[in-house]
Parts: sequence; C-alpha cells; structure tokens
Amino acid sequence: MWTIHMPVLSTGHITYETSQMLHAAHEAPGDFPGVTLCAEYSEGFFILIDGTEHLPDDLASILAWMMAQGFDDNWVRLDSDGDQVDLPVYDWEAGK
Repeated sequence: MWTIHMPVLSTGHITYETSQMLHAAHEAPGDFPGVTLCAEYSEGFFILIDGTEHLPDDLASILAWMMAQGFDDNWVRLDSDGDQVDLPVYDWEAGK
C-alpha cells in the first residue's frame, strides 16, 4: 500500500501573497509554476511541490526544510494550527 509521510506546518511560514497564489492555483490548476497540485480547505492547503524553479522564496524554504528533515515526498500540509519550525514566520495582516 502506498502511503505518504507529510509535515503539517503553520500557514505562518508563507506570506499572504503566496497564500493568494495558492488559492488561485486551487481554482486554476497548473497556473503556479513549481506546484503540481494544490487543495485548499478552510484552514490551509495540501500542496505537492514539484520543483524549485519559479517558487516564491517562502515555499522554496519550506521545500529545503522538508528535504533536510528527510521528507522524500514533496507533499506538505499548511494549516493555521500546524507546527512552527525553524523557518521565517510572516505577518499576514502586514501583507493585506
């Protein structure tokens, strides 16, 4: 059986601008370079990152952190209640 081991990180690790890009990627799959799939839900996103080229710095940092932690599937769940790890945390109110 195929299973996925995926980190659940805080949405605070992405900027408000990136959250809006992910929302658009959910609405129009394929419009976000570097993100193959994006499923949005009320508290965040499930994302499959397929490369680093054209990724915003915040998502590239998340991918690098995932690789350093041994996550070999490029799936990440970003959730408002997810863990804050050793990555920048962004103030979404400042980005609006």
